[in-house]
Amino acid sequence: MNIGKFSINIGMGRWFSSRELVEACYQTLLGRAAESDDVLRQRARQALTARQIIDSFIHSPEYKEYQVDRSILDDNLRQEKLSIDVDVSDAVRDRLFARVQDEWTRLGESEPHWSVLTANEFRADVFQDHADDFFDTGKLQVTDLRRTASRNGIDIDAYQSCVDFGCGVGRITLPLADLFAQVHGVDVSPGNLGLCAEYARTSGKKNINTILLDTIAALDTVPQCDVLFSLIVLQHNPPPIQVHMLRTLLAKVNPGGLAYFQIPTYLPDYTFVAERYLEQDLMGMEMHAVPMHKVFGTLRDAGFDLLEVMQDNYTGIGASHRFCAIKRA
Repeated sequence: MNIGKFSINIGMGRWFSSRELVEACYQTLLGRAAESDDVLRQRARQALTARQIIDSFIHSPEYKEYQVDRSILDDNLRQEKLSIDVDVSDAVRDRLFARVQDEWTRLGESEPHWSVLTANEFRADVFQDHADDFFDTGKLQVTDLRRTASRNGIDIDAYQSCVDFGCGVGRITLPLADLFAQVHGVDVSPGNLGLCAEYARTSGKKNINTILLDTIAALDTVPQCDVLFSLIVLQHNPPPIQVHMLRTLLAKVNPGGLAYFQIPTYLPDYTFVAERYLEQDLMGMEMHAVPMHKVFGTLRDAGFDLLEVMQDNYTGIGASHRFCAIKRA
């Protein structure tokens, strides 16, 4: 018995019900199964034609995001060795960091919220109309952290302290302060960090401490913590800076603590030669990648066991991944 409104003859004497078509669309167009049999039945009954069923899938936001992710993954898998400088001299590293500092100081003064999430509704002239939407995204990121810990058997509530590296204006720092007894927000931008401190004060969150990263050496002032958290931050630093930051910060995590961070591991046609890069003018908000094996090696050398690697679309181009790892006791 067909529970859909029609059957489809695709040749060779085989007729398919509308339910079977819906099930095939889930698997082929979205790359997953339907949430339940009830969802299958409901979608099969809603459409009048096979075209309507297919259109309902290919015009959905989930389909578009899935196709982008598949394209990124395919490009990533076709790459051979990436030419990316990671290890440089202290002098070169200082020059690289100075460029990052200059750009993010400027952005923190002119477009603090847009520099965190580059959507037009978060531009300075219209931000107040969309402030709630902006801060709601931070709550979702903390929910993702909790879920990631949970599916790996980690009791996130057992941790007391967290470093939010690249905290910006406090978009994620504020909800992190509801989860941990002490949160240290660290950022290179004085303007953004000042707003973070102000938002913490006005929201009554007295457990947020802010730290300005005014030199690369200031990384040493970041306190020990149970959880290291960093999303859409490291990617704006040249690869040698990303790796140096990660090495230093991982050393700050207490034994048994958690590292949860995001780094692009591939960008189309991307190379990085430090000396050549330093000869070029700044190009605004930059995006950089670190090869995945370098991230793995950095975690291993710091005494971490990898729990998860999750591909995301935070960059919009290339391959971005979130890493979750626990430090051996």
